[in-house]
Amino acid sequence: MKNKNKIPKPFIGLAGNIGVGKTTFTKTISERCGWKPFYESVSDNPYLNDFYKE
Repeated sequence: MKNKNKIPKPFIGLAGNIGVGKTTFTKTISERCGWKPFYESVSDNPYLNDFYKE
């Protein structure tokens, strides 16, 4: 039986432009709140190569 009074763990998604501080914010808030952060993989992101083309 599930405990109906148990508070679910938070899941917060963060989106924003490149270089606005998403990783820094995620690190800071996860450390302060004792949460485990999950980061998006950049090595297999199909959009970054196009962004960094000159």
